[in-house]
Amino acid sequence: MNGTSQYKLTGVVQATEASVGGAGQRLMGVSLKAGSGTSTAEFYNHLTAATGTALLIVTGIAYDNQFLDLSKLGGISFDTGIWCKVTGTAAIAYCWVG
Repeated sequence: MNGTSQYKLTGVVQATEASVGGAGQRLMGVSLKAGSGTSTAEFYNHLTAATGTALLIVTGIAYDNQFLDLSKLGGISFDTGIWCKVTGTAAIAYCWVG
């Protein structure tokens, strides 16, 4: 992803859901570092919970890293907020938001 420093970077670890962006922001990139099993990072258009249908799901196999550059597409817009839920043992998702 070109110029990632221009975006806010937040890490979300497995079993600790978190808001990575507020209303009207865009998810510009995701790097999912999988742990000892299959891992997922799910992104919801919500400010405080994994509610409704996930707008994006990134999946990785054990000990793999999945990088998704959304900046070339202009990112994915979340009008309410960007909520991230990570599953999988010792998994972490790095999220770039702009």
